[in-house]
Amino acid sequence: MSLRDHLEKLNHFYEVAKQGSIKEAAKMLNLTQPSVTKSIKILEDSIGKSLFVRKPRGVVLTHEGELLNQYCHVLFSQLEDIEHKLLAPNDPMAGSIKVGTYDSIAIYFWPKFLKRFFKKYPNLDLELTTSRSHNIQKMVEEGELDIGLIIEPKPSTSLEVIDLYEDSFCLYASAKMTNKEINSNSTPLIFMSDAVAGNKKGRLGHLLGEELSQRKHFMTSSLESTKELVINGLGLALLPKLVAKEAVNKKKIKLIEMKSFPKLGIGEHTIGLVYPKHLESSKTLQGLIYKIQNKDWA
Repeated sequence: MSLRDHLEKLNHFYEVAKQGSIKEAAKMLNLTQPSVTKSIKILEDSIGKSLFVRKPRGVVLTHEGELLNQYCHVLFSQLEDIEHKLLAPNDPMAGSIKVGTYDSIAIYFWPKFLKRFFKKYPNLDLELTTSRSHNIQKMVEEGELDIGLIIEPKPSTSLEVIDLYEDSFCLYASAKMTNKEINSNSTPLIFMSDAVAGNKKGRLGHLLGEELSQRKHFMTSSLESTKELVINGLGLALLPKLVAKEAVNKKKIKLIEMKSFPKLGIGEHTIGLVYPKHLESSKTLQGLIYKIQNKDWA
C-alpha cells in the first residue's frame, strides 16, 4: 500500500512531529495513544523506513521523518489554502499563512501593516506568533511556521533568506532631559540585556567608549521596556533606530551624540525574512512577501 491510502494517518504523524510526543499528540487529536502508535507503525511499514526514534521523553524525527514532515507541512498548508480559495475563488490572496516575528517588530511593524493589509485582503487568514528571532527561525525550519520576519536571519539549506533592512543601536534621551543631565555621569545607561552581543564590561567599554561604559547600567528584558524607561527620563537608552523612530517623531525622545559614542551607532544588524524553499511556489506567501518588501521601513 502507498501513502495515498493513509492520508488520515499522515495527520496523526504530523501532530506527533509537531508535539515531539505520541502521548501529547494523542491528546491533541482526541485519540488513544495506542491508536496513534498504530498509525505511525502503518506509515512506517508502508514506506519501509522508521519515521521516529523513540527517546525516554518523546520522539525525534529520523531523516525520512524530516522529509515526510516537510511534505506534510506543504500538503496541509495547501489544503487550508484550497478551503479559503473555494470560499473566495476570485481573491488571489485568499489563504492561510502562519507568521513568526520578534516581539519588538510585532509592536512597531505589524499593527499598521496588518490594518492596511486586511482591509485590502480580507480573505487571508494570518496567524501571528512572537518569540526570539532564533526560536522563530527554528519554528520555520521545523514547519511550524510558514515565514519569519526576524533579526539576523541565518542562511540555511532548507530556507530562503531575504534581507530587508540594516539597523543599529543609537543613543537616546527623554525629550525633556537637559544637556547637563545627559552629560552627567550619574545618569544611568539603559539597554536590553542581550542587545549588545558579549556585553561584558570590557566588550561594552570598547563599544560605548569609556565615559558611557563607566556609568551605572540598567538592563531590561525587552526593547519596549527600555523605550518606556527612557521616555520617562530614567536614563539614556540604547535602542535600534526602527524601535525609536515613532517616539522620536512624537518628540518623546531625542537622538543624542557623544564624543565617545559612534555617530552611526553600534550593534549593526539585519532584519529579514525566512521561509521554507518548498513553499516558494505559494502565490499567497509570495504576495505577502511582496507587500512586506515594499513597505516603507525607513
